[in-house]
Amino acid sequence: MGNAERKCITVAIYSHPELYPPVLNVIDELADVYDQVQVISRNVKTSHWQYPAAVRLFVSGKPMAIRDSEQASIWWKMSSFLRFTRDFYKALKREKQEWIMCNDPIALYSFRLVRPFLGYRVKLWYHNHDVTELTSVRKYSVGYFAVKSERKYFGRIDLFTLPSEARLNYFPMKRLKGKWLIVPNYPSLRRMGEQQRTDWKPGENLKLLYQGHIGDDHGLEEIIAFVKTDSSLQLTIVGPGNANFVEELRNKIINLGIRERAMVLDPVPYSELPHITKTHHVGLAVHEPVNIAFRTAALASNKIYEYAASGLLVIYYKDEHYMRYLGKYNLCFPTNLSEQDLSGIIQEIKANFSSLSQSAQSGFQAMLNFGAVFHPVLAHISGFSASVNL
Repeated sequence: MGNAERKCITVAIYSHPELYPPVLNVIDELADVYDQVQVISRNVKTSHWQYPAAVRLFVSGKPMAIRDSEQASIWWKMSSFLRFTRDFYKALKREKQEWIMCNDPIALYSFRLVRPFLGYRVKLWYHNHDVTELTSVRKYSVGYFAVKSERKYFGRIDLFTLPSEARLNYFPMKRLKGKWLIVPNYPSLRRMGEQQRTDWKPGENLKLLYQGHIGDDHGLEEIIAFVKTDSSLQLTIVGPGNANFVEELRNKIINLGIRERAMVLDPVPYSELPHITKTHHVGLAVHEPVNIAFRTAALASNKIYEYAASGLLVIYYKDEHYMRYLGKYNLCFPTNLSEQDLSGIIQEIKANFSSLSQSAQSGFQAMLNFGAVFHPVLAHISGFSASVNL
């Protein structure tokens, strides 16, 4: 396909791209090969990201924080969906295009509604971030109908991408007539670059970091209790989360008397997060297998590879799925969250930190970066060869 035909592509997400770093990586890569990348999202976050010049971000609706929108009435949610669908339709009518990308079941549902009215044939690329279980969404809500529609609409998808092959069994792959590709949630080499590592030397405190959504299935309470037992450790927790649970963690830190060594920070824009990451030594990426998404997140948890990009070693949950994908990397350490197990891991990390940290960073630069795994997608939708600037 010639460059003249490759003018515009639309990326739709029923949230905001800056809440999903892999979507930002996709947008960056598409902006290299398309004259214009239209991004349609909801107005649930103030934008701090510096998008490429080819990108036009359209936000639908009045500003409302994502947490407030989740607690709004069903009527507000329905009107928000209809407004998003209208704005999505306008974006697709604004300029004829060959491909559009939907990033979640609700964006896909919206496209299904407007597709018959476009007046031209457009190919559908569907990327699924997380497996949404029907039992986890409110019955007869927008999300409920979207998840049911996703299964029925699989035969109309031209390209299906997802971050982990472990999730394929949760989708009706027999209905899919198009192609599917695995795109792990690795960080972007162009954005992360060569981050300066923070080295650790004997006698210094070892700095632990948890970044991402703060929930009760990430072993954070156990980690806080463990930090109490080892005065050589510091802990930083940063990210959004349930306000009550965040307060519980802060109170636990106070009650254990470790405020000088442990803290829970408020969320920061994703563009600022690497400045925090690179000042630590060990990244925590515990996902207790409480749902499908957490049972299959070894390639979907972008925090694991963001840690590696900054030279952090990674502690993850000791589970067959995670050990299958992460066990081959000497930068990753599985834990059952017991004090004895964590203590052994810390001692091993201290004994080999410098060489393992360098290995983590070089692994990211060589193969654990988004550009390397996204090339097959670019080749499929645009006909570009390996000469694309990755």
